[in-house]
Amino acid sequence: AVDQSGDGAFSDWNGGDSYPCGWSGISCANISGVPEPRVVGIALAGKSLRGYIPSELGTLRYLRRLNLHDNDFYGVVPVQLFNATA
Repeated sequence: AVDQSGDGAFSDWNGGDSYPCGWSGISCANISGVPEPRVVGIALAGKSLRGYIPSELGTLRYLRRLNLHDNDFYGVVPVQLFNATA
């Protein structure tokens, strides 16, 4: 799980929201043949995050950019992340 020691990185994130494209640090794009925009980028550098990188990021099939540097993550990069083949 990811935790934050500072404030702000997840202040506008809502787990009950099925449309994360308006959340801070999330970028989306229209994908040909897909009805709604999809997450293509996550930029959470320097947000005082700690924990491990969640394997669930691998479910973001169209993820192209993942920027998590300058945080305090530990462990290995989850193999599921390579499911994001775009």
